[in-house]
Amino acid sequence: MSESETPQKPQTLAGRFAIVIGATRGIGYSITTSLLSHGCSVLGTYNISSSISTTLESLAPTLSPTSRFHGLQASILDLTSPARILAAVQSHFPSQAVDILVLNAAIATLSPLDSLTIESYQSVITGNQLFPALLVQTLLPVFSTTGTGRIIAISSEGASLSRPNTTEYSATKAALESMVRTWSKELGRRFNGLTVNAVAPGLVKTDLWMGLAEERRRVWEEKAREGTVSGKVGEAGDVAEVVVWLAGEGSRWVTGTTVAVNGGMYDL
Repeated sequence: MSESETPQKPQTLAGRFAIVIGATRGIGYSITTSLLSHGCSVLGTYNISSSISTTLESLAPTLSPTSRFHGLQASILDLTSPARILAAVQSHFPSQAVDILVLNAAIATLSPLDSLTIESYQSVITGNQLFPALLVQTLLPVFSTTGTGRIIAISSEGASLSRPNTTEYSATKAALESMVRTWSKELGRRFNGLTVNAVAPGLVKTDLWMGLAEERRRVWEEKAREGTVSGKVGEAGDVAEVVVWLAGEGSRWVTGTTVAVNGGMYDL
């Protein structure tokens, strides 16, 4: 049997350490629990409420005996947060290199061009573009150099599909995907095979989705029924499973790309 035909072992992330930005809600929560279930320890950030973070700390060892979770309040609009995240890594996981960084949190806006202000645009740029760049820069001294390094940015289908009223959001997500391609070239060899990829979700049921007006939600659900292979809106777990795969050994030959996770729904 050739090497390429050797049966693959089930993926495990036991002993690895991840940072998840925006770990306690929606897609971020699903990513965090999935990583913990695969044996990974996680430092997860949240914006305001710490209650879910406390729950995750208790939940982690029940998902896997090798998993541990520590929560940290850190806003992506506060550009001192990257330094605080690094300090938390060094304090709570002092012997761990950062194997996996998931850039999940974002500022989501929906407003017509007429309403755009310098302040609102600058806020979205800060959270969706400047913060990720500064965080990666800050964490460079503690990234893994053993071939397990993974940076995974959660983008959006809005980075490549035209949507009205999304000037700020779509532009910054497109910029994030551009940074992913740049980092894959700049950091890959420097960190002995570190990979950098983006994941672009389509319609996904999250707390933000459930907060939409019922009529608007019905419209999008109908579009999903017509436009996806499964005929439904995606779940947060659909995105998390792709992130876990990108975080593991099986994705070692994938870098500098964006994975669309949208059920085949490319035109709304």
